[in-house]
Amino acid sequence: MSNVIIGEMYKQLKKKSIIIIALVAVIPFAFSFLIYAEPSFLEMDGEFGYLSYMVVMWQSMWSMFIPHILVVYLISCVTEDEAQGQILYEFSRIPDRGSLVLGRLMSIMIMVVGYIIAFFVSATAGFLAFITRTEHYNPSDVISHEEIVQLWTGFLILLLVVSLIYSISSKVKPIITLVIVIIGHFLLSNISYIENWKIIPGTLAYNMEYTVDSENMPLVIVYQSIILVALITMCLVYKKIDYKHMEVTF
Repeated sequence: MSNVIIGEMYKQLKKKSIIIIALVAVIPFAFSFLIYAEPSFLEMDGEFGYLSYMVVMWQSMWSMFIPHILVVYLISCVTEDEAQGQILYEFSRIPDRGSLVLGRLMSIMIMVVGYIIAFFVSATAGFLAFITRTEHYNPSDVISHEEIVQLWTGFLILLLVVSLIYSISSKVKPIITLVIVIIGHFLLSNISYIENWKIIPGTLAYNMEYTVDSENMPLVIVYQSIILVALITMCLVYKKIDYKHMEVTF
């Protein structure tokens, strides 16, 4: 599987995908400068410590679908050979479909993690260079337990988004998958405010105003995490089956 990962990463370096990742990662730094400059069109309230500012920046990027768009782009780069039929060469070179599925997914995840790291480096630079010089800076501000749960659930949702788009990449065009993800985003964000829908996995990433007894919250968190991991696994199993089907079809 390591050979698959190295091969896919080399392909992405040739396609200069890393440049796209770097350009997208600069957005938090630019936004930090806007807060510092305080242009007339931007109204910003609240105070931030370092960690709380990171949370706000990530939530802002998430609400603008920046990670979603980047994921769709990266997966389309990795799986474009499926639409062209060139995947048959990979089948002849790597007979183990499971290794091919996981290797390609890992190469995508490495790039996604690379973006996340670059994002936090960019946001940190912006925080130190600009936010600490504004009235919004509050060194005593910290993130809450609710925000930690939101970040964890949001991370699992991002993994699910990657796995889902990857699993249907040979069947659905990238723009369609992006539309599906955006629709899912709006559904979860609205469902999360309906009390009886708290059992829907992923809702904790959008609303932490618990209406369930607080003693049950650890169980709800574990339940949603298990369901999200199960859905991720199902997507990968489907992709492996899809690869076997390609071998017969072409």
